Amino acid sequence: MANCFVRGKIDLRFALAIDRSLYYPPRVRTALDIHERRPRHLQRGIGWALGRRIQTELGTVWFILNLQSDVASSASSQIRGHFRGWQRVLMSSVFDEARKASADLIALPTAHCLARSSMWSDGMPQMMFHIYDDTSKFFGLKRLRMRQSVDIETVLFGDSTPASTFWMGAVNSLCRKYPAPFATWL
Repeated sequence: MANCFVRGKIDLRFALAIDRSLYYPPRVRTALDIHERRPRHLQRGIGWALGRRIQTELGTVWFILNLQSDVASSASSQIRGHFRGWQRVLMSSVFDEARKASADLIALPTAHCLARSSMWSDGMPQMMFHIYDDTSKFFGLKRLRMRQSVDIETVLFGDSTPASTFWMGAVNSLCRKYPAPFATWL
């Protein structure tokens, strides 16, 4: 990720990328040409997920701590509309990778927990509630409180942000219910 320092303990990195060899409607392709000339976190990125693999009393948990997208905040309604649902495609693929790695659970922080992190000291955009809470609800993840806290801060120079409330789901169940679609991995 360009111009972004992430903590060394981040050991899960996934991305969904724009494939220029695929067909895009003319208006979307034109908007992509403009979008790709602007600064962004990830070259050709639609969305990305960063996280940590942690052994807990519940088993091996993949904590997806950062679920973001440059296209979701694009000025172009053509781009936003075309890639609507990117987080569902990406998370389905993360579930599949977690299954292959024998992880037991997937966990995402609640938007309320994220709002306390140093990244959002000026107030968290409403879109983040959609990305984290609504995506978790779509997949049927349950809001659970753990006995131990996990530092959800992913930015290298950010303050530690302990959280114990997460959206969680069993990997095998998620993979059966939501099989992974085709995705391009960077």
